[in-house]
Order: sequence, then structure tokens, then C-alpha cells
Amino acid sequence: MFGKTLQIVSVLLLAGLLAAGCGGGTAQQGTAPENPSPEFLRAAEVLKPMAGEPSSGEGNLSTAAMEARLHRVHPAAWEFFGTLSDEQIEKMISTNEVSIPARQLTDKQWDALNHFFDVWREVYKGISPLEWSEDIVVDLYKAGAAEDLSNLVITFKVRSSKRVAMFFYIRRPDGSLTMAFPLGIADL
Repeated sequence: MFGKTLQIVSVLLLAGLLAAGCGGGTAQQGTAPENPSPEFLRAAEVLKPMAGEPSSGEGNLSTAAMEARLHRVHPAAWEFFGTLSDEQIEKMISTNEVSIPARQLTDKQWDALNHFFDVWREVYKGISPLEWSEDIVVDLYKAGAAEDLSNLVITFKVRSSKRVAMFFYIRRPDGSLTMAFPLGIADL
């Protein structure tokens, strides 16, 4: 279970998030909401803002704008992460991965996932980010997701770089999984 130590760490991490994200920081520093939800604060007990990538010095404004938009969806991804149960978070920390079939999501997790989808639509309205459309749910359908997303599997995975990514997989009729969408959301 998460004790006093993690609560103290979460306050320190939140302070860092607020300083980096709300104090005029760059898109690479991450963004914290002005009034963080309990789920965001819970995620901050484990996650920290992604470290900025070294600049190539080319000054590509299109890439910078895309990164800035992507960082605007991170708080919603963190809120979704913050709805994971203690057991799910402990599993991710101990094994570097936790997968949750959509059929096993709680109502609170569905609400947070739908909020993430809504934020994505808002941020990318009229823009096609990377190889996806402005509506991530449509992209999931195109990748083979059922209309009710019942064959969706959401995985949080810690990469060797300690970067935490949220992956959306589609479970095929034969039981295999096909990755539909990866999104780096934080560092561990």
C-alpha cells in the first residue's frame, strides 16, 4: 500500500510539476493542471514529467507545436493512470508493466479513459497528429477495436529508458494482441 513516504514524495513531485508546467516552462518540461484531481495527485506519487529530449538545434516549429499539444494531453493520461488500483500500480512498479483489459475497467477508470479521449479530441481538433487522426477512438476502431472497445487492452509499460508509456492494444479473435497506439506519458 502507499504510505506516508509516497504521500510526501507526491507533494514534492507535484511541486516540481507545478514549477515546471505552470511557471512558464517549456512543453518538454510537462504540464500540471492548476487544480489537480485526486487521480492526478495519485499518479504523481509514481510518475514524474518526461525529461526533455536534447534539441537538435534545427528549430522545427512544427515538431515543437506537436510536442506542446502532446504535453497538453499528459495530465488526462496521468489522471487515467491515477485510477489504477494499488495492486495494479504495485504490479507496474515491480514488473515494469501492467495490462488492463477494457472489460475489467472500473466505472471510474472508464470515466478517466473517456476524459483522456475527450482531451485528445479537443487538443487535436482540426489537426492530424503524427500518424493518427484527431479522434483517437476512430483510430482504435480502424485498428480493429470493437464498437464498445471491449477488445481494447491498455498497458502501462516502463521502458529501459525509464520512460513510462501507455499502449493501446487490440485483442484479435485468435487472442493475439496488435498494438494500435503508443503514447509516452512520463518518466519513472
